[in-house]
Amino acid sequence: GGTIAITLFRSVGWLSRGDLPERRGHAGPELETPSAQLLGEVVARYCVVPFGRDAGVATAARIVREFVSPPILLGRAEPSPAESLPASPKVQTLFTLGGDTSVQLSALRAGPHGSVLLRVVNPGRDPASATLRFGRPVATAQAVDLREGDPSVGNTGLEVIRTAAPLELDGGVAIAKLAPYEIGSWLITLA
Repeated sequence: GGTIAITLFRSVGWLSRGDLPERRGHAGPELETPSAQLLGEVVARYCVVPFGRDAGVATAARIVREFVSPPILLGRAEPSPAESLPASPKVQTLFTLGGDTSVQLSALRAGPHGSVLLRVVNPGRDPASATLRFGRPVATAQAVDLREGDPSVGNTGLEVIRTAAPLELDGGVAIAKLAPYEIGSWLITLA
């Protein structure tokens, strides 16, 4: 067999050192980081994800996400005789991601002016599409770059920052089409 070497925990006093025998020069700024010296017991979980003909980056990303964030099941305790359950409890979902399983949710949070920021990523080498359903219909969707529409964030020095294609709105459903390895971000206003 082979050997798999895993760095479970790394605690160093410098961000980069120029005197390492394995490498000439620095890998980053020569900066002391004394607070990185975390001494004591550390508990780590890890998973090994196979790569091969049937398991590419997109499959590995899904496996890792499932390992890191296992499903959570919520239930209700049986009611006491004095309590009664509604005849049909109303269940409402804020957001559902469907379509190609290679597309991964990266962010879903409040955006500016009552909007919602949605970010998904296609880690695969093939184009992918995702079906996005919200608890309410999508009124507007604006494709934004990683600066989320705020040009004062970050100084890239680039004239044009690439954004994903606009969402295709079809009733209460939005469809995202992503190129290989693409990150798509949109500011969405719900009706």
